[in-house]
Amino acid sequence: MTMAVVLGLLLALLGCSAALDLALEEAWEGWKSLYAKEYSREAEAVRREVWEKNLRRIEQHNHEEARGQHTFRLAMNHYGDMTDEEFNQLLNGFTPAQQEEPPLLFQASPALKTPAEVDWRAKGYVTPVKNQGHCGSCWAFSATGALEGLVFNRTGKLVVLSEQNLIDCSRKLGNNGCHGGYMTRAFQYVHENGGLNSEHIYPYLATVRGGGQEGGDAGRAVPVGPQPRWSSLPVFRTRPAAGTTPRTGRPTAPPSGWWPRAARRRWSRRWRLWVLCLWRLMPVGSSSTSTSQVSSAACFAATR
Repeated sequence: MTMAVVLGLLLALLGCSAALDLALEEAWEGWKSLYAKEYSREAEAVRREVWEKNLRRIEQHNHEEARGQHTFRLAMNHYGDMTDEEFNQLLNGFTPAQQEEPPLLFQASPALKTPAEVDWRAKGYVTPVKNQGHCGSCWAFSATGALEGLVFNRTGKLVVLSEQNLIDCSRKLGNNGCHGGYMTRAFQYVHENGGLNSEHIYPYLATVRGGGQEGGDAGRAVPVGPQPRWSSLPVFRTRPAAGTTPRTGRPTAPPSGWWPRAARRRWSRRWRLWVLCLWRLMPVGSSSTSTSQVSSAACFAATR
């Protein structure tokens, strides 16, 4: 091989490398712009390295999926600059309370025929996708999600409820704002407060902003109905969710925005248990009101 050929190959390789570096730089800048990411000079170098590592992981997974090794594809999202440990610390820190009573097993009638699957989105029960941001408030989103579906089931109206109201105002019950909390205590707050605000009245800020204006709010979207005659009804035993340990890593959203079928079914079954339990116990107030008349007291009693 002549020297000219060797030099030509080296120049070609350098050209390919430069083109790849340019494409990667453009992808990084585009991702920062899309998700409004801003860093100091020192932090950007660290976050860029983490982002590139996650990007390589996504590309490797999708390459394996094309060969039939997986049943779903991955795509970059706004958590792409976080390590698995950072992601788990932020979003997977929920620790369920220990059940003081044994769970009750619901036995359906053999004559009851149920569909193979139910898409609550198609039925109108689910509000648009929300983002808790850099705030450990998953407990508040879980509570409002259950109540939103319940409101729709009883009234036919899909009301977006306020997580911020719970973050600010349920700390006296043991919730800790952006540092974790419990759905049961959120339901207890709704019961004791006499209702919960809508997102429109009390918008989300992803931070604790104070004691809130919870007393006597005219914008309550879930006023309390009659007291239930049950004080406690444990329906199922809580178990750790899939993908919450550092070993499993951060689940990255596929291009469609939805999780793999198996994960969807697991969460769908759990969500349906919540709604079924709450709906069966939830009394309805006057039908003349403009918003849902569901009993948050019953909701709390059914899930404590």
